[in-house]
Amino acid sequence: MKRIIRKKFRRFWRSVINRRLVKYASRFGLAVFLLAMVLSFGKIQGTNSFFMDTATVAGNEISAGYWIPVLTMTVSPKNPDGQNNFYVSHPCVTLEAKLGGSVASLSEVDIFYEFSNDGNPVSGGTKYDGTCVSIPDGNPTYFQAIAVNKLNSDWKSNVVNDQFKVDTQCPVVEITNPDSGDDLSGSVEIRGTVTDANPHHYWLVIENSSGAKVAGPGTVNDANSFTDKKFFDWDTTAVLDGDYKIKLEARDAAGNKCPNQAPVLADPNDPNDSVDWIDVTVANTPVVSAGDVIINEVMWMGSFAHPHDEWIELKNTTGHPINVKNWNIEGAVEGSGGHLEIAGNTGHEGDDMIIPAHGYFLIANYNRDSSDINVDVDLVKTSISLNDEYDDNGPLVLKDTSDQTIDATAAPTGHSWPAGIHGLVVPGGILHWSMERNNTPSSGWHTCDPTAMTPAQFLTMKSYWDWDALLFNCGTPGHANLSKNDPSKSDIEEYFNKSEIKEDVVLEPLEKSGNDGVEALKITKKVPIKVVGAPDVAEGLKYKIDQRIKKVNLSGDFPDKEIIVDLAKLGLIEKTGEIKIRISDLDLPDGVEVVSQKDNGLVLLITVEKQKDKVAKVAKKNNKSGKKSKKKGKAELKQAEQAALPDSGKESGSGDGDPNNNNKNPIT
Repeated sequence: MKRIIRKKFRRFWRSVINRRLVKYASRFGLAVFLLAMVLSFGKIQGTNSFFMDTATVAGNEISAGYWIPVLTMTVSPKNPDGQNNFYVSHPCVTLEAKLGGSVASLSEVDIFYEFSNDGNPVSGGTKYDGTCVSIPDGNPTYFQAIAVNKLNSDWKSNVVNDQFKVDTQCPVVEITNPDSGDDLSGSVEIRGTVTDANPHHYWLVIENSSGAKVAGPGTVNDANSFTDKKFFDWDTTAVLDGDYKIKLEARDAAGNKCPNQAPVLADPNDPNDSVDWIDVTVANTPVVSAGDVIINEVMWMGSFAHPHDEWIELKNTTGHPINVKNWNIEGAVEGSGGHLEIAGNTGHEGDDMIIPAHGYFLIANYNRDSSDINVDVDLVKTSISLNDEYDDNGPLVLKDTSDQTIDATAAPTGHSWPAGIHGLVVPGGILHWSMERNNTPSSGWHTCDPTAMTPAQFLTMKSYWDWDALLFNCGTPGHANLSKNDPSKSDIEEYFNKSEIKEDVVLEPLEKSGNDGVEALKITKKVPIKVVGAPDVAEGLKYKIDQRIKKVNLSGDFPDKEIIVDLAKLGLIEKTGEIKIRISDLDLPDGVEVVSQKDNGLVLLITVEKQKDKVAKVAKKNNKSGKKSKKKGKAELKQAEQAALPDSGKESGSGDGDPNNNNKNPIT
């Protein structure tokens, strides 16, 4: 029994001891484990991937975030403020580290940053001091940062990084040729410089004094900087002499431009900005000399309907344009020293007063709608006042801006102007015929003379006037003179009483044809017809002109005042009767064109008849013997008539457009 009791006691005690040993051993082991883990921290590289915010070891929860920082970065502004994802102002980067979910102070952690992407900001990095980090210019600029626990340099955060496109600098431009203030002529090289870290495009133009573009490529995309680059050759002869502005501007890929305006209002003249404008003068035209511009025509008497409808016409006698802006005409204004300034008309580009090469410039008191003239006026000056008494008016003197006399009318020798008619009463009204310069300007003046004009010239002259004035005005405002000499009194009487213009050719205003506004000449009465050519006709035939002329409208110049019909073009004439001459068979003078026609194109008729005199001689010869009776003589006469018409029974074309020569139903 005792033995049994001792055995049980030993088993109980052994189990108690074993349980305590296990318990103490477990506690001891946990302590040893924790001690080993702490000691091993110095040998483990701390990363957020290795340490979670919390971890459970042997049923016990610990916070790893207390040792490993978590780093974040904030950028201001959040998004790029320029074009093409560029920042045009330096962005600001703020860094923040946390330990255990709470913001760590810089006494607990060190934060290092640098502008690279090598993945190790600690090496060579700059210690963050808590203020904004400004990102410098670059395309791209790299940025990276890391936070380190001060308790152990191996307790590091992840590397945070980003890259930025930053461009805060404006392009710098310069026009390197020509220089500001240069006088240019001929072909000129336009050169310039554009420098920038991120070039994108430049804008280059040449403008005249009114701001209109006259040359230059405009906007050019170019992603390269360049120095003294040749843009193009400017042909200055293609523009008028005068002042011009060459403009060069540039903008980079970020959108920078200094001054940052579109359009730029003026060049700030900063050598380091994006704008360079220079002023140059084109001087291809030689200095204007006396006679280069002349006073070509003067309507000193006014017009038929408007006594103050006075005008002065200038003519450029050179082969290049001339700007008469700010020139003066002395003697053109009464009561104010006679001074008329050629300026102030907003209808001209930049107020320039340009007379084209060999062109005309019309200065008038009224515009087209308010006067008798039917042409546009280059300069309306309501102050023109010309005295009908030339000695009271005085000469007209044209002067340029340097007060040089370019042209003048002759000094007065009496009441009469050098030319022109006013006050001559004719049936229906009073003549108002202008004073025109002779073809050789130095030889003087003549009166606008409709009696010296061809019908076409007369009609052209009348097209420059309203038709209600018709025959009483004569002048060519803004156009070449059409008459060459002064009319005598007999010329004028002939013109109004027996003139061919009034009697033989009736001029009627028709609808304007073409874009030039010239009226067509309508011929409705007798027109001289000259028949030329030797028609291949059989012996015994003759022709005569039947003056039944159909209406046909022609336009152009009739130098000989006649229409020529060449019968040689009609071919062989084999029959008697009427031969129809069509418009297509007419040999019209050069410059004369058909405007319209009536009666299906019939122009005139030629009557072909027997040559009776010739036939009579044949009959007389056959009758010499006296043996022939009167009856027989008539028979021979008939036979002679038939002999004069070979193959008279045949029908063939006569050149009248009718291949069957059927004139029974003439075209009418």
